[in-house]
Amino acid sequence: MKGWSSGSSALLLIMSPEGQQFEHSFEAIPQQIPVAKFEKQENLDNNIFAIRERAKDMGVMLDGDLRIDMLAAEHPQKDEHLQYLKRSEEWETAKREKLADKVREQVEAREEYEEKLGKLVVIIFNKFLGENFLAVRSSLYDKKKEGVGILILNKKTGGLVCAFNEVGAIEDRGNADKCYQTFEKNIKSDKLGNSGVELSYGLKLERPNMAKVAERKNIPVFYLALGKTHIDRGLRQLSFFKEKTNQEKDLFIHLFHRILGPQIEFLADKKNLNQELKNNLKEFNQIFQMSLAQEKGRH
Repeated sequence: MKGWSSGSSALLLIMSPEGQQFEHSFEAIPQQIPVAKFEKQENLDNNIFAIRERAKDMGVMLDGDLRIDMLAAEHPQKDEHLQYLKRSEEWETAKREKLADKVREQVEAREEYEEKLGKLVVIIFNKFLGENFLAVRSSLYDKKKEGVGILILNKKTGGLVCAFNEVGAIEDRGNADKCYQTFEKNIKSDKLGNSGVELSYGLKLERPNMAKVAERKNIPVFYLALGKTHIDRGLRQLSFFKEKTNQEKDLFIHLFHRILGPQIEFLADKKNLNQELKNNLKEFNQIFQMSLAQEKGRH
């Protein structure tokens, strides 16, 4: 492929709750030749502004990090949730102060790359799947409680078809545990028969192309991981929101095909999945595969 050189790959071995081994290869995004005109903060800002405006037109308010804005949302327990976040932040700050300098730097670096990964994925999803989907980052409360970073809403049917757990950069040790926990949520059911993730600040369609923030259950959840170098490069080389460059198409096809494809196939083979979760999974897979085929055809 012109402009690309070979990349390395990382192998992730996951043990499913049934004891099955699920082997998934994270093939690193091949090294791209830097394109100077994309290396501008204004391009990132343009994408964030465009997505916030698109969400606002649908009735969903996002903050500057593309997260669902809890302050603008309605929820009977919102005050309790905000207090929970305040206590959580205080506890994390106190815990971090006790860490050695090097360990604290590692923790902060990991969090920084999770933030970058979240923005990059939301931007790429909206660029290439925006006709059918709205992708947003979850509220901070759902991020803390459920570990969910990104939500995908079907703009036509109203299905909150999936969520993503941003596991950060593939170089970080401990990602295998996070990936296992992600699959466990999809496969195991609680006492009420619910599986997947439950969101206090999910998205629900009121009518075509008009949504509101609402509680949602039985949402399938997947994991995402990228190399630190490629997260930085992906953000740095973004074009304006209305543009789609070859680099972005390559990123979309390579990243989501290789990471999402095996996970969808793995879950689709499970016989005892919650029916609502299975329906959301099927709905997402159909449109995702169609969009992927379209982009490959234009390549």
